[in-house]
Amino acid sequence: MAQRIPSRLNAVTAAMLAVFALLLAGFSVFPSHAKPPGRVEIRGKSFFVDGDRFFVQGIHYGPWRPGTGPGKGFPYPSIDLLEEDLESIEASGANAILAYDAPRELLDAAHRRGLLVLYAFSIDWWTLGTPAHDARSRSILEAVEQQQDHPAIFAWIVGHEIPAQAVATRGEDVIVEGLENLRAAIHASDPEHLITHSGWPPTRDVAPDTFDFASFNVYPLWPPEVVALGFGNYIREVLQPLAGDRPLLITEFGVNSLEAGEAAQARLLRSSWDGLVAAGAAGGIVFEFADEWWKNYNNPIRPGSWWDREYARDDELSHDLDPEEHYGIVTSMREPKQAFAEVTEMFSTPAAADDSYRVPMGISIAIVGCALVAWIWARSSRQPR
Repeated sequence: MAQRIPSRLNAVTAAMLAVFALLLAGFSVFPSHAKPPGRVEIRGKSFFVDGDRFFVQGIHYGPWRPGTGPGKGFPYPSIDLLEEDLESIEASGANAILAYDAPRELLDAAHRRGLLVLYAFSIDWWTLGTPAHDARSRSILEAVEQQQDHPAIFAWIVGHEIPAQAVATRGEDVIVEGLENLRAAIHASDPEHLITHSGWPPTRDVAPDTFDFASFNVYPLWPPEVVALGFGNYIREVLQPLAGDRPLLITEFGVNSLEAGEAAQARLLRSSWDGLVAAGAAGGIVFEFADEWWKNYNNPIRPGSWWDREYARDDELSHDLDPEEHYGIVTSMREPKQAFAEVTEMFSTPAAADDSYRVPMGISIAIVGCALVAWIWARSSRQPR
């Protein structure tokens, strides 16, 4: 019996070392938020970054602080303020941000934190496709040329939410042709990055199907067709057929805390997230990071009639009762609302549709390894008859 012990221990030791090596291999494929972004590609209805499936957990980011806004020549916020905001966004578990006309310093700051950037361009739908839009088209192409080499770029977003009135006045064909021409020009300048347009329910059918992936801004409490069908059902039954075999990204979803209150804002953000995941979307982008006073430069005409508004020239100077100014998951002073904790919780749990999280592989390896060790030990401990 004494001569059997060393061989038994050697067998067990070897098995344990093998299991340890397998576990190291298994856990080495766990994703890290600190991993620098890389090449983005599409396989089926999913995104992949450097070969790993990437489920977009994004936050719409507007950097503007109280008293400022994207109009009137206000300077872009300082790098210190950008870093402060992106630190909070990173802490939420987000892996991407959506930003409009972002300067290089924002891309640099996002890249340092492992955040991909969906770079959005605003469009004047009333001039698209006419000589009056040429200056804007040139500025978009110049930005693409200047920023396309940046490793933080995930995709270009060409305009969002085509107004139904613009379609009725100008004609659907004019809008579609203008969008397609702009898409083709961007692709010719930068064939490496994905391009999309963010639609919305009122004009969901108005967009070329040549965009690399489909994206829509959808809110759980508007319009009535979304409320009636349910957020997740609307994505599955209405938007997925429009996406076809392309990935579907929800580029805006959220609730304002003015009308809903902070508790309901948090609850509806979570239920919307669960709905888009269950509906097979390739990710979602929470609208938005912080309350912004300048939004739309509008104010309600009278209290209670939140959406009956009039133009307010100096809207950025006050935090008024405009619902547009209350969609943040933090306040304008960067104080977290209940929604921030809810977003952090939902981003901390791997989405059901996201197989880039390989925890099941590590668990499977551990179970098989333990079973192997137990089997070898039992076999080597068996006494001869």
